[in-house]
Amino acid sequence: MRKIILIMMVFYGFLVASATLADATCGEELPVSTFVFSKGGTTNLFVLSGVIFVQEGGGALVEAPTLYLFSGMLDSKGIYQPFDVVLVRCRIGFFSYSNLALQFGAPVVEHFWGSANPDGTMPLVRVPEDPWVSYDKDEWGQPILSTLSIGVFMCPNGIIKPLKSLNLEGNLNKLPPGVYPELAEYCY
Repeated sequence: MRKIILIMMVFYGFLVASATLADATCGEELPVSTFVFSKGGTTNLFVLSGVIFVQEGGGALVEAPTLYLFSGMLDSKGIYQPFDVVLVRCRIGFFSYSNLALQFGAPVVEHFWGSANPDGTMPLVRVPEDPWVSYDKDEWGQPILSTLSIGVFMCPNGIIKPLKSLNLEGNLNKLPPGVYPELAEYCY
């Protein structure tokens, strides 16, 4: 019974937040940031602020009413299509994602990236300094901006944390998506 009440409370909070965002008049601009909230370790709510896109070829930054989200796990299986379409209001968008580590019984690395279009053009802008943003590095150790994604480390005990927080050596800041039983020590 407690579980049902908790689910109803979370759902109600989600509806209130959605209605508030839909009715809001946009005020000051928010910084480009990523926030993650865990709902009991099974599902995680990702909140993206400062949602803005860059035109192909490094053109001007533009806003768009929708954000198409892509998954590294799906991409690694040859499925390059959005797994979710997020409504963007006042440059804020949010989506939920299940903790895949619970399904696999081992730690999972996942990457998300977004676009203003379902074909992946006009990519979502994130900043390398964001704790949730992962990236490949060039030979001088600098972020390769075209590889920016939201890097997530999920644990079978319900813990979720930024992939970057593992402080792995070398270019492992951007581990390929997949199941990593050898990283279980980072789940505690």
